[in-house]
Amino acid sequence: MGFQFSCDAESFKSAISGIFYAKANNDVRPFLNHINFSINSHQMKLYTSDGHRLAKDIIQLENSVDDLNGILPFKPAGMLLQAQTDGNLSFFFDVSHFYWSAEGTVYGTNFSIIYPALLFCLEKDKQGEPNGLIVFALPSNQRPNENTHLYHAPLMNIYSNGVVCQGNATLPKKNHINY
Repeated sequence: MGFQFSCDAESFKSAISGIFYAKANNDVRPFLNHINFSINSHQMKLYTSDGHRLAKDIIQLENSVDDLNGILPFKPAGMLLQAQTDGNLSFFFDVSHFYWSAEGTVYGTNFSIIYPALLFCLEKDKQGEPNGLIVFALPSNQRPNENTHLYHAPLMNIYSNGVVCQGNATLPKKNHINY
């Protein structure tokens, strides 16, 4: 099964407890609903933020893979804090499963972030050159028509009118769309 690492249970629970104050509560922005972690040289750095505060902690790992970055969703993090564990915690995860074991018991959860079907539109200026990108969420994964209701896409840097904030990025001059 996927990546794995292990650490002292009390150190891990202490680190999670220490950064939980900065987590987002019931946030609709999926990029704020978890704890980020990065592992390198048997060290795990944990980060969380509610968009205003940032909290960080570092713990030592007993064994681990190197150069690993990932997320720990708040639900399993909360379950870990509730678990009565001593000794070591071992973690195993892949794209959509997160498991940990302590004292012979395996705990786990499935997680996924589900995005709606998206409609991307290319805005052009009067000369027909690409001028901007617009994105909307669709009510179903069906090809839209003129009667399809459009919704705000649940993505970062999208204005209320669907325009994508590109910052200083430019769109390619030539575009050809085949469908």
